[in-house]
Amino acid sequence: MPPILVIGNTHDPATPLRWARSLSARIQGSGLLIHDGDGHTAYRRSACATEHIDTYLVTGTLPATGQPIGGAGQPFGGAEGSAVDS
Repeated sequence: MPPILVIGNTHDPATPLRWARSLSARIQGSGLLIHDGDGHTAYRRSACATEHIDTYLVTGTLPATGQPIGGAGQPFGGAEGSAVDS
């Protein structure tokens, strides 16, 4: 069985990022993809996030740790919580 990928947005009005962090921390071996963006979903809102999610769904492999996920699909650095954590 592949590991679980939890996805959270930094500005999600329905499910706060802290919930995604808490869930990921409770699921042993899971990964957390943090998308720096608004809204309730990351899929198809960011080319970068969509690519990571598609790869996970096809291969069952978590994204590499430390890859930034920008709101416009472009990597950026320095923003807290803007990376894939595992």
